[in-house]
Amino acid sequence: MKKWLVQRIFEGNERFNTLMNDSELIHYIDVQDFVGEQFHIYDVSEFGNVKRVYYVGWQPNCLIEFKNEEGKVVLSGYGTDH
Repeated sequence: MKKWLVQRIFEGNERFNTLMNDSELIHYIDVQDFVGEQFHIYDVSEFGNVKRVYYVGWQPNCLIEFKNEEGKVVLSGYGTDH
């Protein structure tokens, strides 16, 4: 199972790190328009190996995608239309 480290950045540059599984990350991004915080995402599934992951943005039909630095989709799932 993949594990994602989400570094949440609030006003004043205050940072909190949250470890999430696939469904938690999809849900976090799905409700992001309500939260409005900045974030960085890292794949920390493999011990000692941290890889930056990028949220691509909403795709057609509420698809949420994340890509690695090589541009490959590493996670996708469906959000809800708010």
